[in-house]
Amino acid sequence: MCKKLGFIVLITLVLAMVANVQAAISWTDASGADHDWVNPDNWSSSSVPTSADDVWWDYYSPLTPAYIKAGDNAVCNKIMTRQLMNGVSDVNILIMTGGTLNTNQLGYFGSGASQSDPTVTGVAILQFNGGTVNVNQDIDYSYTGGGVKIVSGADVNVGGGFNMSYGPYKKSLEVTGGVFDLKGYFADAGQVADNITVSGGKLRMGSSVQLGQNNWAGQGPITWKVTGSGDVNIPNSWLRHYYGAVTFTLDANAIMRVKGDIETCTRPSTSAIWNISGNAHLIAGSNFYPVEDISTAVINMSGGTMDVVGEIGVGWGGGGEQVTWNLTGGKINCDTMFTAAGNNLMDINGGRVNVAGNEYSSLRTSFGLTHKAVSSAGQLIVTYDEANDVTVLTSGPTHGQAYWPLPGDGQIGQSILSKLQWIAGNAAASNGHHVYLGTSPGTLADKGTVTDPNFDPGELLPSTTYYWRVDEINGGTTTGDVWSFTTGAASCDAPPLYDLNNDCKVNFKDFALLAGEWLNCGLIPVSACGM
Repeated sequence: MCKKLGFIVLITLVLAMVANVQAAISWTDASGADHDWVNPDNWSSSSVPTSADDVWWDYYSPLTPAYIKAGDNAVCNKIMTRQLMNGVSDVNILIMTGGTLNTNQLGYFGSGASQSDPTVTGVAILQFNGGTVNVNQDIDYSYTGGGVKIVSGADVNVGGGFNMSYGPYKKSLEVTGGVFDLKGYFADAGQVADNITVSGGKLRMGSSVQLGQNNWAGQGPITWKVTGSGDVNIPNSWLRHYYGAVTFTLDANAIMRVKGDIETCTRPSTSAIWNISGNAHLIAGSNFYPVEDISTAVINMSGGTMDVVGEIGVGWGGGGEQVTWNLTGGKINCDTMFTAAGNNLMDINGGRVNVAGNEYSSLRTSFGLTHKAVSSAGQLIVTYDEANDVTVLTSGPTHGQAYWPLPGDGQIGQSILSKLQWIAGNAAASNGHHVYLGTSPGTLADKGTVTDPNFDPGELLPSTTYYWRVDEINGGTTTGDVWSFTTGAASCDAPPLYDLNNDCKVNFKDFALLAGEWLNCGLIPVSACGM
């Protein structure tokens, strides 16, 4: 009796285990009547996949796609792809025009699929043109035996992340409409040339974006293009590029928003290119660092707007890097700007850079004197916009004049010990700079000629507006513009001990105050005064 009971229990356990084993079925399109997912005759199991089934497209599958249409409710455990039958051409395996698709995973690599067959050059294409796709866990094409392209104009909800890492096969994502919503990370190791294109709709990534995490020989490049009305949003984290090459292109009315830092070239011997044009908008909620190691980056901006809430790194600071900014249009807004040693250059030939606050002096020191910012079309113009509290870098035509004065033109509250500085115009040579200074723009006093672009006028009067001019001498004379600045009120650095009226002086006014209070006594009782 005990043996019989034990046998029954064993059989029950085995049946339970078998029931829990997920089946794997393949697309056959054998009905001959249609290509519908919901037709059981189109599957190797002769039944429509259930939520327990893993669905395969591989070298046994035909070259015709499965269709999910309006009103269809397709389910499965996983959708997996590996080497297709022809191996060389792109093949549509799934076209969704409506209805719903619910699966746990998409693109999971299964056993038996080759990871490095060079004859496999084609990609499996999944087109989500309409309806709703729900992926409970991840989209994972990390080791897929063959390339994969997802083209999405539908609403796609992914409970996990999107892993395009590793594998020698091309992988791409094209968002043409709808909302492609990742709750987790996005990773692309960039072992081959992978592409992400958002030409319409929204691509949302709930966690970090990591590109080129591994150092592959001859890897990449990874290419991102946001165009049309495309919208990329990373609302909770950062975007970081490690190894290889990456190119970002934003044009038309595209927008790309990142809450945290945007960092490219964080490893040595890497490269990054940023192309921004049209009405495109790039937003970094923290900092924008195009290079963070001995690498190369180029930022080409002919239009659009770049908003950086934190700091823009014109260079890196480690030396040996090369960062080139080509601004022929558009606008950059940032809180601060960091410049560093290295072959870094910001060429402003059109366009505009706005740095929050009055950074006129600091930018002049870090940019102007070290020539980290120039204008290939003329000369760099730096002004402080007091009304909007921003320091503005723009460009203007070259006319040989001295420019970028310090103190800045029209600035107030300047020290009475201010030294006059400027950047030499193209007309200046060994003959030097002729300086004029006075308190009236029409009657400037001749202060002589200096060889270096600076002049010490000595101690100035407080609360006084001064006007000055620098003429550049080079065979002839290039007359400069008249600039002005106003000194601050006199200050009291060391108040005298007996300064009773707080005017920083001890004189008869203080004696009069003392005399007016002479012999006054506030003691109680009055008899205690002893007078």
